[in-house]
Amino acid sequence: MRPCACLVMLAFMLSLAPITSRAEPDELERLRAENAALRGQVQTLEHENTALRALADVRANEQEPLVIPVPPDATTQTPSGLRTRAIRLDVTRGSRAFHELTVVRREDGSVTGTIAARLSGGIYRHAETVRLVIDETEYACPIVDHDIRRITGGGMKRRVRHDNERITFTLPAAAVGALVEASAVQGVVARTHFDVPPDGIVALRVLASAADPE
Repeated sequence: MRPCACLVMLAFMLSLAPITSRAEPDELERLRAENAALRGQVQTLEHENTALRALADVRANEQEPLVIPVPPDATTQTPSGLRTRAIRLDVTRGSRAFHELTVVRREDGSVTGTIAARLSGGIYRHAETVRLVIDETEYACPIVDHDIRRITGGGMKRRVRHDNERITFTLPAAAVGALVEASAVQGVVARTHFDVPPDGIVALRVLASAADPE
């Protein structure tokens, strides 16, 4: 390369140096501003999270106890016992209806579970078994009762029918024993798969480990 061309190239590179030096501080300032904005968002989220936790604690204190005494029923000659509060199930597959589980332990030692499904469309009318999976061990729980309530609404020209269902099943002694130290509980009924949430597992453990009510 000729000397003249080298001088031209050197002059060009020197002319770019101030631009680069000016661009770097501008980029740093932009990054600092973005970082400050993100910190502000994180702080806001932390405050919101603290408020939500406090609200959850208040609501938890307002909820009914995990296990509730059940009086005897003279009409059906059902003995007294204990029941869990209604546990909302997390449906993971199948019906997206609202499902709640209640488990009752009678003083005669029998344990039954009831799943109430709102607007389920009668999908459990042919179900025969609830399969509970407790810490990866499966237990077959026979369905002993199925109740369906039909609700019809809408105007004169268009009637809309909804079905609410309630299925009752018995828990074998092995399943009740497994619930005492359960850490995970899932279930399947018909095509619906569900998980029992952590607070529901605690309620089931309390019920399973409680002494038979007097």
